[in-house]
Amino acid sequence: MAQREEQLLPVYMQIALQFADLHDRAGRMQAKNTIRQPLRWQNARRFFYWRLRRRLSEELIVKRMVAAKSASPAVAGTGASAEVPTQATRASHLETLHAWTGMLDDELEHDDRKVAMWYEENKKAVQVKVEALRTEGVAAEVAQLLIGNKEGGLRGVQQVLSMLPVEERESVLKYLGSS
Repeated sequence: MAQREEQLLPVYMQIALQFADLHDRAGRMQAKNTIRQPLRWQNARRFFYWRLRRRLSEELIVKRMVAAKSASPAVAGTGASAEVPTQATRASHLETLHAWTGMLDDELEHDDRKVAMWYEENKKAVQVKVEALRTEGVAAEVAQLLIGNKEGGLRGVQQVLSMLPVEERESVLKYLGSS
């Protein structure tokens, strides 16, 4: 029996290698949606350069978006780093980011160079939008605090107003009165 196993071992090894090799082919990987398209060797360096550049920009922006959404008023100005985004928050922030680009899904899916260049050329516009997210997050948090404890929240607003210079206080009261 042991002699027969030793005799068949090379055949089984070839079958196992062929089986494993068939699962790692570009066509099979594309059929299973693990890759977007097969990569041609002569374009590999260029492809990975633009892909990495795009992904690094995306990750930086998504981290800023997560930090903006989760920053509390006490921590907002300190530059404290936020948590690593979960898969769900990352996906929703990526969707928002992609909407900001105004590009079609096909371009976003297949043109890493164009997307990376858009991120780099529109850094200021993206930063303004991230700051708007931060403002929305702070406003929502203050609203939650006021809803949760009206008296304490109003006392806090009163304290803030007492600390402001007269001109700023008047503009804040005017802003609050316009709502």
